Amino acid sequence: QSRIPALNEKAQMGLRTNFNEIAFEIVLPVTEQQPLLERVLRSSVNWAYTNLQGMTFGILFAAAILAILSNIRRRQFESPCLNSVAGVFIGAPLGVCVNCATPIAFGIYSAGARLEPALASLVASPTLNVIVLTMAFTLLPWEFALAKLVGVLVFIAMMPLLVRRFAPAPDLRAAAEIASGGATRLPALEEAPIPPPDEGILAALIAVSKQFLGNLWYLVRFALPLMILAGVLGSFVIELVPFETFAARTAGLGAIAAGGLVAAFLPVPIAFDVIIVMALLANGVDSGLAMALLFGLGIYSIYPAAMIARYVSATLSMAMGVVVVLLAIALGLAMQSWIGQRTATE
Repeated sequence: QSRIPALNEKAQMGLRTNFNEIAFEIVLPVTEQQPLLERVLRSSVNWAYTNLQGMTFGILFAAAILAILSNIRRRQFESPCLNSVAGVFIGAPLGVCVNCATPIAFGIYSAGARLEPALASLVASPTLNVIVLTMAFTLLPWEFALAKLVGVLVFIAMMPLLVRRFAPAPDLRAAAEIASGGATRLPALEEAPIPPPDEGILAALIAVSKQFLGNLWYLVRFALPLMILAGVLGSFVIELVPFETFAARTAGLGAIAAGGLVAAFLPVPIAFDVIIVMALLANGVDSGLAMALLFGLGIYSIYPAAMIARYVSATLSMAMGVVVVLLAIALGLAMQSWIGQRTATE
């Protein structure tokens, strides 16, 4: 099923979004009178419902990628930069949030590809999709949309450096070892055996179906528990620090840094960054804080951070998060200065 209709619906939501949630669809209303635990649980359900379609697409697509790449002998370029570019072309058309793109990146890496295309596809899916870019340049001032795009490209360009500096040597242990608790890092799946020349269509379909179902179980087993945990943690944070907090602030460096940190943590749906910042700007929020939120939301979150830390490298996960926050702060301060100078000259 195409992701385009779902993105079109988000583009038409505008200010009708509930801005005290990290979800578009509200199936369990949340009120201030409810206890904190109940609000967190209800927000978690709303988050899960919002991401249900995208996460289902992500896991199924990742299982298909695993089945395809395991039958391809050449899965990467020698140049890390070319691998990152390839990841952009894989991720940009997908149109899923960074959380739903995590199983896809997981699948690319599990099939034996390098980290650069996996991580580049993870970042490109929610940020470089043509509809999301169109929304940004249509609904936001052009300076904000352009700054977000530049920041995303800088982050992707830094991916080979981050991988080379912080990623460990490839871990080739079998998936069964992780499943039994004997390993902690993400394995590279074994290549599919070369089929015999006289293999019939039925035998090939049966083999591919078995491979796909095995890959599906592999992904669900490793991706689903951390996804649920990420939704609960994100709901807890947004209950403690709702977006209304940022709307009421006059932003200095501390507020911009806090905004970038919270934004990089929250597992928000795709295009949520554009819509929430559009609403905050309409309510007069500081331009620097709005820019920090715009960049930090959706490009990274606790879910891919936890997956990378658990199965690849905790230092790489932390380094990516730090880079996102630093870029959010830098872009926020630059936007604040730019808007201030422009206002002073008018």
